[in-house]
Amino acid sequence: MARTNHHSWRAYDPGSFGNSMKFVIPTGRLFYTSLRFLDSIGILIQPEDRKLIFNYNDFTVISVKPDDVPYFVGLGGLGICGLDTVMEINRDLLMLKRLDCSRYRLSVISSMEYGLEDLDGKTVATRHARITREFFNKLGINIKILKLHGALEVAPLTGVADAIVDIIDTGNTIKKNGLIEIKKIMDINPWVISNKRFFYENEDEIKLLLKGGFQVGYI
Repeated sequence: MARTNHHSWRAYDPGSFGNSMKFVIPTGRLFYTSLRFLDSIGILIQPEDRKLIFNYNDFTVISVKPDDVPYFVGLGGLGICGLDTVMEINRDLLMLKRLDCSRYRLSVISSMEYGLEDLDGKTVATRHARITREFFNKLGINIKILKLHGALEVAPLTGVADAIVDIIDTGNTIKKNGLIEIKKIMDINPWVISNKRFFYENEDEIKLLLKGGFQVGYI
C-alpha cells in the first residue's frame, strides 16, 4: 500500500490528513444523501443556501452539478457520483465504495405500451446517450438518439420522441403524465469515486476514512 504521510496515527480523525483533501459532491437529488454519508465518516457539513464550498478541519467539500463531479474528481480527490454519470462520462476513475441508499433506476419509458423491439427505427430521447446506445445495441435494436437535458417526459407526449430513457424515483411523475415504464436498464446507486493517482498516493488514509476504523502506530 502507498504511504505518503509520515506521521503517527491514533484514533481515526478526519482532520488528521495534514493537507486539505477535496471531496466533491453533487447538487440535486444526491446532495443530502452525500451529506449523510460524509456525516457517517466524520465530516460534518452544515448546508447553507447557495453555498458551494464548505470546509471542515482539513477537508474541503465542493458541491457541483452531477455531470461535473467526475471532471473535478479527475483533477484529484474523492467524490460521490451516481453510477449512471460515471458510466455515461466514462472517465478513467476508480469506483471505491457503493452507497446503498438510493432507490433510483434508469429505465426506458414511453406513452405507449411498446415492446423494446417495437422501438426499432424509432427515436429515443435521453441525456444518457452512451448508456442508451449500448443497451439497445446489445439487443440488436437500432434506434435514433435525441440528446436532451431536461423535461424529458414532454418528448413522447409531444411526438418529439417515441420513448425516453430517464431516471425514475417513485414513478409518480411518469404516472401523472400518462407514461409507462417499459424496461429497467439499471439500478442507480451513488458511489464514492477517486482519481487513480490520488487514491494510490493516499491509499491507506482513504481506506481508513471510508471504513471509519482506526489505526495505531502508523509511521
